[in-house]
Amino acid sequence: MGTYFDIEYADTLVKSLFKTNSDERKLWDALVDEDKQILINEHSDIINNCMFIGYKVNINSSLQFPRYINCRVVECPEDIKKAIVSNALIKENRSSKQETKYQELNVEEMSTEGSKIKFDLSKKSNMYINGVDKEIYNKYLRKWCY
Repeated sequence: MGTYFDIEYADTLVKSLFKTNSDERKLWDALVDEDKQILINEHSDIINNCMFIGYKVNINSSLQFPRYINCRVVECPEDIKKAIVSNALIKENRSSKQETKYQELNVEEMSTEGSKIKFDLSKKSNMYINGVDKEIYNKYLRKWCY
C-alpha cells in the first residue's frame, strides 16, 4: 500500500476543490490526521485498481505511477491526486446519509404517518465505476484510463 501524497498536500487539494461550507470540506476539516490518512490510503488503493494507459516504471511497486506513457515517464498526474481526495470525501459523505443507507439495503419505499418516500434503486448500481464515483471518474480519470 502506498500513496502519492501526504496529509499536508491533501489539505491543500481539499481547499482547492471544495468550498468551505460544503459537506465534503466540513467532513475533511473534522477528521483527525489518522483518519485522513486512512481515507487517503483506502482511496489510493481504489484508484490504483483502474486500468491506466501505459505501463508501470517499477512493476513491483504497489502504485500505478510513475508510468511509461508514449515513451515518456509520467509521474502521478494532478488529476489522479484530485480523484483520490474527491472520491474519498464524496463517498464518505454519501455513505453517512440515511437515504444512501436505505438504498444500500434495497429499501424501495418507506412510509410514516402521512408521508411516503420512494428510492430509485436503479441509480445505485451506476453511481460507481470500479469503486470510483462516476462523476469523479469522468472528470479526472477517464483520460488516463483504457
